[in-house]
Amino acid sequence: MPAIESSVYLARPMGEMFEYLADPENLPVWDVSVIRAAQVGSGPMVLGSRTEGTAKIMGKTFDWTSEITDLDPPHRVTYTSVTARLPFAATNTL
Repeated sequence: MPAIESSVYLARPMGEMFEYLADPENLPVWDVSVIRAAQVGSGPMVLGSRTEGTAKIMGKTFDWTSEITDLDPPHRVTYTSVTARLPFAATNTL
């Protein structure tokens, strides 16, 4: 699986940044490939929580569902595709 990696420095408290990154509603704000994203169900995002969304990558638009497969607040969250035309795993590390 190809890997894409990027880094950015933000002068904000780590806990505040983690809450922002782990909220699927914010995903289209900071990931230009995501058109929409929303949590499946309600409640806090925990291990096993799912997100549904739509992405556009290399001119192709596709829907996906992902699941949190690794969670270590406020340091790391990994989303792994459950259904997607283009399988993926995305890890956000602070």
